[in-house]
This record gives sequence, C-alpha cells and structure tokens, in this order.
Amino acid sequence: MREDLLILQSREASYRDGVDEFEPMFRIFEEAPDTLTTLNQTKDATKTIVNPWTLKYTTTTRKVKARMCLVSVKLSGAEIGVGAKSRNDATIIFPGLKGIAKAMADTQMLKLGTKANQPLRDRC
Repeated sequence: MREDLLILQSREASYRDGVDEFEPMFRIFEEAPDTLTTLNQTKDATKTIVNPWTLKYTTTTRKVKARMCLVSVKLSGAEIGVGAKSRNDATIIFPGLKGIAKAMADTQMLKLGTKANQPLRDRC
C-alpha cells in the first residue's frame, strides 16, 4: 500500500501539472473488509497509509487511470468504509453458484430477494 500510495501521489501531482494520459493501473484487493480491519488495528499505519490509500481509490484515482477491484464475500460497501452512492460506477461481481445464490437472496443492497423482484429472479 505504501508503494502504491507513492505512485498515486506522483500521478496526482502530474495531473495537477496538466498531464492527463497515464498507463492504466489495476489493483486487486483480496478479502478487503477483513484485511482493512486487521490493518486498522495498527494506528500509525492506519493514519499514514491505509486511510490515505483508501481515500485515493474512492475519490481521485479515476482521473489518473487507476482502478481497484475489491474481492470479498461481503455485499456492503460499508464493510470497507465506502458508499456506492458516492460513485455511480460501482460494479458487484458474484463468482460461482454460492455468490449468485447470495445475490438472489439479498434484501438490502441489491434487493433481488424482495417480493417486488420475484419476476426478475424467475428469469435467472
């Protein structure tokens, strides 16, 4: 995260200087909620690395062609401290039959498990 944060800060400085073409950068973050919870137990790292890194990826990275994919079995953006409402380009991917079954039963985030969405579930 520390090295990644330095790259992002450098790209942002270049962006402020007028550079708008960057080589795309993609990061995959496995089990993000549990990993962030563990990292947040180290207060110094949280303040200087984890929080700034998370803030960059949830606010400014699309301007510098950086994207993050969070891999988790949990459905809520609140689990990682972000709200999907803040960005309209959030995508949720449900790998495998267990993920699809979980999505079809969800009544909070995607609401596929609600009565109103029964016709949609019947088509799947």
